Amino acid sequence: MKKLKLHFVIITLFMLFLGFGQDTNKDFKGKPTGLQISTISKNELDLNRQMKSSKIEKQIALVVIDNSISSPSILSILPPEVIEEIYVLPKPLYIINKHEYSEEELFGNNPTSPYAPLNKLDIDTIETVNREEAIVAYGEKGKNGIVIITTKKPKNDAFEIAKQQFEEENRDNSHKKIISVSGKITDCEFISLNQITIKNLNSKEVFYSDSIGNYEIKVHKNDFLEFSKEDYISEKVKIVRVKIINIQLKMSQTDPKINNPSPGIILRKPIIYLYPIDRTKISIKLDFKGKLLTTFPKYQDGWDLIGFPDGQIQDKKTKRYYNSLFWDGEQNFPKEHYNYSEGFEISKNYLTEFLIQKLELIGLNNHETNDFIQFWLPILEKNELNFIHFYVNEDYDIFSKNIINPVPETLIRVFMEFYKIDSKSYIAEQNFKKTIRKGFTLVEWGGSDVSFPMKEFIKSKNK
Repeated sequence: MKKLKLHFVIITLFMLFLGFGQDTNKDFKGKPTGLQISTISKNELDLNRQMKSSKIEKQIALVVIDNSISSPSILSILPPEVIEEIYVLPKPLYIINKHEYSEEELFGNNPTSPYAPLNKLDIDTIETVNREEAIVAYGEKGKNGIVIITTKKPKNDAFEIAKQQFEEENRDNSHKKIISVSGKITDCEFISLNQITIKNLNSKEVFYSDSIGNYEIKVHKNDFLEFSKEDYISEKVKIVRVKIINIQLKMSQTDPKINNPSPGIILRKPIIYLYPIDRTKISIKLDFKGKLLTTFPKYQDGWDLIGFPDGQIQDKKTKRYYNSLFWDGEQNFPKEHYNYSEGFEISKNYLTEFLIQKLELIGLNNHETNDFIQFWLPILEKNELNFIHFYVNEDYDIFSKNIINPVPETLIRVFMEFYKIDSKSYIAEQNFKKTIRKGFTLVEWGGSDVSFPMKEFIKSKNK
């Protein structure tokens, strides 16, 4: 077998590479110099492969072979006879497309660099700077040397766009044309919001809307306006030539008392259908222990309605007609909530057939099942494989209850929790009994992606 002159650079997360070899200041011809290096013999690498140990890979950030980045897994498959030389760089400073990163930012448990994982990049060049030169140029942070990487197609969406927007938002436009801008600020249901803060990010001036959400201000062309209100997600608008700008602000899905997102889950699109026997006055209040986010029609200490046998609903406040009532909210559950003992593991290719079968078995009709699938299918299909668990009828009560007058004779309620899984564990499947509709019937469905709390639950189990 012809010996290939391959040359490894192993960037490791530790100052020494599993204790193999010894620290030197040896200069390799044409290779990085002045760096503290740990060398590994081919025999030691081969021995580790024969023992089928993954310890080496777990401590390696990346492997560079002839200026190409590879995954550490290559160490377990590359024959030692093709390796000419191996050496290790301990915790260098990384400069990727002129942006600096530490090993933690690139290879930590929660990498913050948009260039992670590095072995997926389309690399143009890889260079190294020795310790002495790195210290002169970068001070203390260059003490372990520098790895300079340039990609063929830099990921400019995370940097250049953000940088460009920052520059535009802080640029002095006072020499440009003055534009009078006016409009109205509402929530997602077009309800007026009062006393909205309007900040000109360029001039740093601050304005406020009136008590019914109207505003009128003067700005310069290309100025950025930021519209903000506590408990709402702020909106930015660049002023070019449009003079009337109406703004809709969506309620924040974070707890306003803390800076971090609430650990709860978002209950998405609970939909309520009402089918009285005759034209009936109906009042509904939600018994919900979480935080309501969006309602339609507007929920104001309840809904005051008129229901019709064909499912049409009239809101007595607005006189508008609806096919259903909508709400969503945020709610916290203990970790034990996610300790599922049964459910379904469904490939994306079988989702439609599965949902039709289960929802109609539970008691949803064709129209309600179609509404459910039209909303949830595009979300579920983002995952190749989903775990799905349904809460049916009285089990739904852990999320919310409906205080309704008159009381329906039949309740059909189904809530779906799901998260992405990598492989099947063949968990026990849920069984359902179909609910037969009698008299005044209420139907409700909703769901939630529980991926984040499920990860937290798994972490707590592994501690």
